[in-house]
Amino acid sequence: MPILSMTVRGSEELKRNLARLAGAERKRAQRQGLEAGARVIESEVKVLLGTPGTGRTYVHGKVTHTASRPGDPPALDTGTLRNSIEVGGVTPNEATVGTNVEYAVHLEFGTAHMGPRPFLRPAIDQHESEIVGAVEDTVAAFVNSVRA
Repeated sequence: MPILSMTVRGSEELKRNLARLAGAERKRAQRQGLEAGARVIESEVKVLLGTPGTGRTYVHGKVTHTASRPGDPPALDTGTLRNSIEVGGVTPNEATVGTNVEYAVHLEFGTAHMGPRPFLRPAIDQHESEIVGAVEDTVAAFVNSVRA
């Protein structure tokens, strides 16, 4: 599985909200916040993996497929990769979004015979503010629920 990382550096408000919590409450808020951010990434990766290809068109079996161009996300073919994207283990310090599809790493980073068709990194880079916003909003809601 391709491994990429993102460090969430939230606003001062996020830091203040986390500082208002201790122990198990703080860990729970962090876990919920990271899961919310990971869900944004999961959704955006699936959107990118539904993008039609703009590269070479060919027929395999009875299906005509238009491939992606190097640098673009992989074009939808069978849907196996898109359907395999999921949020994995979430802890107070880390959330994983990925796939168990073996060829995903070859698409993300390319091979000696094929240019990369990145889909994870663009989802993170293009939606960083939404990811951080989801973390911040979820932590703020948690703080408000325990302080109410």
